[in-house]
Amino acid sequence: MPEIEIGEKDEIPTKCVSETIALDVRCKLVYIDYEGRSDGESIKKILTNVKPKNLVIVHGNEKSTKEMKEYCQKHQIVQDRIFIPKIGEIVNATLETQIYNIKLKDELVSSLKFQKIKDYELAWVDAVIKSGNFDAEFQSGQKSESSSEYGFSLHPLHKDSSDKHKTVFVNEPKLSDLKQIFTQNSIQAEFHGGVLVCNGVIALKKNQSGRIILEGVISDDYYKVRKILYEQYAML
Repeated sequence: MPEIEIGEKDEIPTKCVSETIALDVRCKLVYIDYEGRSDGESIKKILTNVKPKNLVIVHGNEKSTKEMKEYCQKHQIVQDRIFIPKIGEIVNATLETQIYNIKLKDELVSSLKFQKIKDYELAWVDAVIKSGNFDAEFQSGQKSESSSEYGFSLHPLHKDSSDKHKTVFVNEPKLSDLKQIFTQNSIQAEFHGGVLVCNGVIALKKNQSGRIILEGVISDDYYKVRKILYEQYAML
């Protein structure tokens, strides 16, 4: 077949006409605040409806926070206390009246034996509570009447004290979890009527109070099971 040459398309003639026209825009401009934070008047309305027990005012400059505090005090919006903490200042807004801050003497802290259980560390404390002006003594080691504040502190018992507490087991392991732990330690564990039987000779069950009862013949298996069981508790 003979080849057909296709030429470029001819340019279409165009003409641009410009004209200035005055339009009457029939609309209005509306401002919508999408910031997500309330302004001063909105906060006052919210506080008036909520009537909080305590109020902690943060952010804002010193003038605005002071005005908000005076407004709440004037209209008796807050039932109890109003805090305006500075940067880094700690606020104690505890509602319970029977909760007290107690300081521990260094010699008492160093004598504690902590036991780790899951994400926590626990220790049994035998101490004597004393009251007085302790802040300056704890901070500098010397008493100072000008900087002291009344409070409570824990002090170690006398060395001749013979009172000893009974061992406390902290944790509530499940029998189903214990079954997996025993299996991982090469101990055959099976359930029979709600009782976990280990190696056919050791039985673990829970009583009505939820405590685990260990029963079995005194043997190597008995001590091995007991050791693994004790490892699941923090013994204080």
